[in-house]
Amino acid sequence: MILLNLAFEPQVFSQRKVSLGVSFFFLPGGIATGVGILDEFHQIFIPYRNASVGDITLDIAGIILAAIFTIFIQQRGKNE
Repeated sequence: MILLNLAFEPQVFSQRKVSLGVSFFFLPGGIATGVGILDEFHQIFIPYRNASVGDITLDIAGIILAAIFTIFIQQRGKNE
């Protein structure tokens, strides 16, 4: 998620003020969620691997934490 945020807005972790809109989080978050779902679907076809909804939930939790981290870093840069 953090790498996707950097891909869509490279200046987000710089000292420059960047407007972090809703689309800034939903597009990378949607892509990361889609990859997580596809990975779980892929695991259905691999022997000795299990697909689980719990893994998707943990993926989404990680995406949310990455978004919070991005906001925290951006706000810290504005205060300095």
